[in-house]
Amino acid sequence: MVIEAIRCRQARIPRENPPRKTRKGMRSRFGHRPIVFNYNQSSRVMAMSWISTFVAEGQTLLQPSSSRNPPNGIRFAFDRSRWSLPDLSPHLHNPLLNIMFLFSFRRSTFWTMSIALLVAGTLVSGSASAFQAPEASPPASPVIQPGDRVVLIGGGWIERMHNHPWLEAAITLQVPGVTFRNMGWSGDTVHGDARAVFGARPDGYQRLLRDLDYAAPKVALVSYGENEAFGGESERSEFVAGYEKLIKDLRRHDCRTVLIIPRRHENAGPQYPDPKAYNENLSKLADEIRKLARDQKCGLIDLENFEPNGKFTNEGIAWNDEGYRRSADEIVRQLGLRPAGLEQIASKQPEALEELRAAIKKKNEWFFHRYRPQNETYLFLFRKHEQGNNAVEVEEMEKFVRQGEENIVAWLKQHNLLPSQ
Repeated sequence: MVIEAIRCRQARIPRENPPRKTRKGMRSRFGHRPIVFNYNQSSRVMAMSWISTFVAEGQTLLQPSSSRNPPNGIRFAFDRSRWSLPDLSPHLHNPLLNIMFLFSFRRSTFWTMSIALLVAGTLVSGSASAFQAPEASPPASPVIQPGDRVVLIGGGWIERMHNHPWLEAAITLQVPGVTFRNMGWSGDTVHGDARAVFGARPDGYQRLLRDLDYAAPKVALVSYGENEAFGGESERSEFVAGYEKLIKDLRRHDCRTVLIIPRRHENAGPQYPDPKAYNENLSKLADEIRKLARDQKCGLIDLENFEPNGKFTNEGIAWNDEGYRRSADEIVRQLGLRPAGLEQIASKQPEALEELRAAIKKKNEWFFHRYRPQNETYLFLFRKHEQGNNAVEVEEMEKFVRQGEENIVAWLKQHNLLPSQ
């Protein structure tokens, strides 16, 4: 048996007896120079060698090579691109490919190769199901119950829901008496880094816990990982430990916790950074978040592959209004609620829906100033000796937040959209 490996030009691996050259410029359909194996028609050992190579290499893709076939066999290209295992099965189970492969050998090798392909198909299909991210399914009963206080915690994606409150609108249309507090903070991490202001990391985390005290949540929707995905392996382990600590602290507030996996960054074109490396890191973080949700018995909203072809950004990162509106029904579904049908309401009553959005935005603005006053350096920090006497007015803003919630309920009644108990 002869197995000749023609490695791609970039690998530059010297060989004593270089085999026949591949066609100049040959590339796989994924844009990478493939590794090509030539098989001649002798020895059953070839079958088992192919099986061990195919299974061990895991992330490869079997496809017919476009180069000239050797005299006694078929040449196949194994593309070493970073594609997930589920992509293997359709190619391996291609009947024409299998027939061409099997009948290129002598009859004495036929049954060996048949068994080899059957074993490989079984192993790869099993591996594919093991590596494929599970599709998020709604819980048996809705996570959010009537009268719950829902707190949104996270970085910039959560904070921008102040101005794009479609998720809040969708849940408000479904659950009676539900209220919201958006505690997102741009650039934040599970450690509360952005909330530290002029302090250190522990100060930011204590600020987060203190804010939770007066927000008094019954449900916490937590979205972290978007900023941490810019880091590497060491930051990943630190992220997991910090997230686990946050979940346990949330449990002490006697609230139900739901973890949100961020969506992958979009490829916005050559003028912006390629998101490939970032998305690979995010996928690893997403696996850790899924494991945390299982181990800590939290709810899970998986947006990693939400509308992969959707264009919800200008530069690949910050969502536009359409992205928030399109994702609202999906998040509601994963929370175990019936989709509110925002698109249908927008098509039938666009002015009314805009009124609801404006009322929620106004309420969110009051809460933003309540828990993040712009002049807090003068009110609470090292210059409070100048204007600290005005700090009492911050807590008084809570009445405007509650007034905003009353306005939302009044709007629902006016348009006969108040959800029933």
